[in-house]
Amino acid sequence: MALARNIDPDEARAVLRDHHLPVRVLDTGFAVHIQAPGVSKETAMRKLAVDMGLSLDDMIAVGDSENDIEMLRAAGVGVAVQNAPELTRSAADWVSKSAYGDGFVEAVKKYYPDRFSR
Repeated sequence: MALARNIDPDEARAVLRDHHLPVRVLDTGFAVHIQAPGVSKETAMRKLAVDMGLSLDDMIAVGDSENDIEMLRAAGVGVAVQNAPELTRSAADWVSKSAYGDGFVEAVKKYYPDRFSR
């Protein structure tokens, strides 16, 4: 679950810990994410691959924060956009020169150039 950054992540961690909820709280700088054990973008991508009859090697993942690292490592190609933290960029196979959505477009153009041949 992603929440707007209008809550204090440390307060959220304390409340969840006080209620004995075994979840992970991540502050990506854009949103505060709450993850159940065993649930991540990587596990979602693995399920999607199975459901679509694909190998993870056939998949590309694009990310910009630390909660994307496992997904980037599991994908056939992991791309971090330029504004991603260093830890995320180091987990990627390739880092875009552009940030945010422009970095995503740059990745799609690099790995799927036939889609932009008009």
